[in-house]
Amino acid sequence: MKNLKTLALVTALGLAVCSAAFAQGRPGGTRGQSQPSARPASDMRSASAAAVTHIAEAFPKVAPFDANNDGQLDGVERRALGQAMFDGMVEAPTHQTLPEGVEPPHPGIIIHRIASLYCVAFQFDVDNNGKLNVDEQAALKSAIENGDVQRPGGPRGGRPPGVGGRPF
Repeated sequence: MKNLKTLALVTALGLAVCSAAFAQGRPGGTRGQSQPSARPASDMRSASAAAVTHIAEAFPKVAPFDANNDGQLDGVERRALGQAMFDGMVEAPTHQTLPEGVEPPHPGIIIHRIASLYCVAFQFDVDNNGKLNVDEQAALKSAIENGDVQRPGGPRGGRPPGVGGRPF
């Protein structure tokens, strides 16, 4: 009987400790939530400048594949872009170097991300020439810094439905 009481007490204490640990939550919030950025404003400006540079370099490579010039790449246009990338006629824009041993993302994820960024850039191509000039880049940078433009796919990126792999 004494062992049974001890076992019950240990179990109750274990449950109390575990429930307290769960109540604490994860550092950084629950899955899918991002904490407000604690980066200094100068870091945010340099990050937005780098994003604008990346988008401005990639936009002219992708714009010719928007056959109907509607600012979105539909399935046929995405397949044409993917085929051109596969054939080596278009180089996929890169903005980061993968660590050794890390596999590159699935091509479907890459095309999805390129198409999402194209939609963002298209809104700022005021003269509709398939390139972002200095004024258009400044407007895009300002919109990013003001929070008017969100990262495609949400705070962590995202991937199209049905495509496996980790978003980059």
